[in-house]
Amino acid sequence: MEVRVARLVTGGSESEMGIGIKREMPKDVAASIRASDLGFGIAEKYNEWHKELAKESLKEIESKYGLDVRCKWVAGSGWFDGVSLLHAVVRRADGVLLELVWYAQGNGGYWMRDTGHGQGLLFESDVAVPVVFNVYGLGDNKSYRSETDLVESLSKCGINVSGRSESHGPAHSRLWDKPMFDKLCGPMSDGEGAVRYETYETYEALSR
Repeated sequence: MEVRVARLVTGGSESEMGIGIKREMPKDVAASIRASDLGFGIAEKYNEWHKELAKESLKEIESKYGLDVRCKWVAGSGWFDGVSLLHAVVRRADGVLLELVWYAQGNGGYWMRDTGHGQGLLFESDVAVPVVFNVYGLGDNKSYRSETDLVESLSKCGINVSGRSESHGPAHSRLWDKPMFDKLCGPMSDGEGAVRYETYETYEALSR
């Protein structure tokens, strides 16, 4: 599975160390770090403390921003320093998949990772993506605030999901991995933060 991000950032004022719960380091964890600095290896207490912070932070941003956690795992930092990092693949409200990586330095924070492009700070604007689904041509124009409401409402009209849009190419990221329907054209852009679907009759009429 290819994981892509809508925007990769490397700095800014929204957060010093990415999104995450900020908590003062316990004295016993700080003491274990000082011991590791003397040559006793990475402190296991430090790893465990960061794992718990990462898990709590993931639950918080999952709830706050409506993210769907698809999978998560723990892996080494890659610097042979004994530090373990929590990784998670989440699905954003508009369907885009993001890979988040917990930054285990200081009191931590989540970053975004993009295959082939490194990683950068995760800002609130990267996960808080309001999406409206607009449907035209079914009598009154309809708007939905979630994909679930969209699919359930259309199914009652005899319109069913036929697949999902591709998650690559030149299309705007809000059109990645969106439902496609057997009796509608779309997904298409409908302005900032909105996805558009049309009946074939409406599409033909507007294309003339």
